[in-house]
Amino acid sequence: MEASTAPWTSCLLDENTFTENFMNRLRPRKTYLCYKVEILDGDARVPLDEKKGFVRNKVTDPACPQQAGPPYCGTLRVEGCQLHTGCPTSSLTPGPCRCYRCSAWNQGANEPGMPRHAECYFLDRIRSWNLDRGLHYRLTCFISWTPCHSCAQELATFLGENSHVSLHIFASRIYRRPGYEAGILTLRAAGAQIAIMTSKEFQHCWENFVDHQERPFRPWVGLEVESQHQCNELQAILQTQAN
Repeated sequence: MEASTAPWTSCLLDENTFTENFMNRLRPRKTYLCYKVEILDGDARVPLDEKKGFVRNKVTDPACPQQAGPPYCGTLRVEGCQLHTGCPTSSLTPGPCRCYRCSAWNQGANEPGMPRHAECYFLDRIRSWNLDRGLHYRLTCFISWTPCHSCAQELATFLGENSHVSLHIFASRIYRRPGYEAGILTLRAAGAQIAIMTSKEFQHCWENFVDHQERPFRPWVGLEVESQHQCNELQAILQTQAN
């Protein structure tokens, strides 16, 4: 089985956006979700590079500079797609698009409406693909916060309706809001695998979702300590389900 060889290029996160939102000792107000899709073929995994990218939540206060702007939907884009007005890379030069608001599939970004979480945009995107029910797919997400209770339920419902899809979530940190423990347990009960990001996952994100200009990933001070703290809390939550 071979992955598609269609001419796609990636829309990548800039280095500062990645660091500001995934550095696990910070507490940003935005949520970024990077994702990749693989077809499971026996023991092999076949990556679908055209189904790889990132989404960001739609913010609640567009007047706030820290939250301004539409949700970034950094899906991989087809060569030759029309970029939005004023895009500095509108010449469509070869290589990755470095305009972080561009995508060929940017649902909700320029439309009025209520704020939405990144997971909702992610589910919209998955459903738009109409994944072949005769194949088995693994969705892997690297997210800056674990899903809230409502998003966890939405993801669990999707998994219940799509037995040909498995979900693996790696989170930078736990989103501590009312019902968050129940949300995590709901996801686990639906078959999702949930873990806290370690240096290995942060480096994977850096290498695959960031416009790093050939610079290597450099772990920040306290990464592993905070990661272990978050992991201990997650395991305590998951053990309540086992008990």
